Amino acid sequence: TKAMDHVSVIDNDDDLLKFGVVRLPIPAHLLDCDYWAKALSQVTPMIAFGEGDGEYAFYRNIIEEPQFPFPAILQHFSKAMGIHFGVQSENEIRLDDAFA
Repeated sequence: TKAMDHVSVIDNDDDLLKFGVVRLPIPAHLLDCDYWAKALSQVTPMIAFGEGDGEYAFYRNIIEEPQFPFPAILQHFSKAMGIHFGVQSENEIRLDDAFA
């Protein structure tokens, strides 16, 4: 779109780091992206009627998904979180919401 012509895209990892963004790949053995993309794109009755704005149904709080492998993903990223953000333990991280 025309509005997107004015948006800068930062895709260099060093430039992202200047803004406090660290991009790391999630190994396939930790997360089946195809499965989760399909599962999380399904509108369920609970989320379809949870908000009245008509768009909430397209977002899922994946913290509430009991099978989502957050512990394994956090463990995988813990070294990078220590290097870039000074996190010494996973216990220092509080994840309130994670929307997909």
